[in-house]
Amino acid sequence: MKKKQRLIPVDLDPLPPLDERLTKVAAMADEEADAFIERHTHDPVPGFVPCDFALTARALTAIKRHSLSTGLELCEWGSGIGGVTIAASILGFDAVGIEINPDLVDTSRALADRCLASNARFVCGSFVPDGADTHIDSVDEIVWLVSGGADAHEELGMGIDDFDVIFAYPWPGEEAVLINLFERYSAAGAMLVTYNGVEGMKAYRKASGR
Repeated sequence: MKKKQRLIPVDLDPLPPLDERLTKVAAMADEEADAFIERHTHDPVPGFVPCDFALTARALTAIKRHSLSTGLELCEWGSGIGGVTIAASILGFDAVGIEINPDLVDTSRALADRCLASNARFVCGSFVPDGADTHIDSVDEIVWLVSGGADAHEELGMGIDDFDVIFAYPWPGEEAVLINLFERYSAAGAMLVTYNGVEGMKAYRKASGR
């Protein structure tokens, strides 16, 4: 069995202000999220609640500015309309978003084109690896964490342990599942960054335990 490793909190404060382009991207993402919700008033997408794009972009700016990550490969788990992935690509990350809803993937790609985020990629599928539900408690109890969709990592040709930064917006009761998933499958030194509503941003680094 793969040895579990511990997560060390990473302090991102004080978060830097956004530059002009990221401020514009965050505003465009907010508008696109509102428009998507309006279009789906009668058929809402389960689990789709946009995060604070501006705050998250500030956290990513801090990571990039202070070289806090081991590299620039970033994956957004449950990328929604793609605002975080797009912001990351503008900051210089090799950023990919994984999203199980095809309508959201199409919206993300269109938004990336409008933002001229040429290296932002979006893959339709599940970020939960095949077989993870046998190791991670409750993964099948959360509809947007289901592992039954296509494994997006196969299309990417990359596993969770290939990414230096993972971003996610966990719902209440979901954070422990995401942390377990990250802890089991990510590489040593990788960062998990989460937006947590009123609790703001959290960041952890995976380090080998003794």
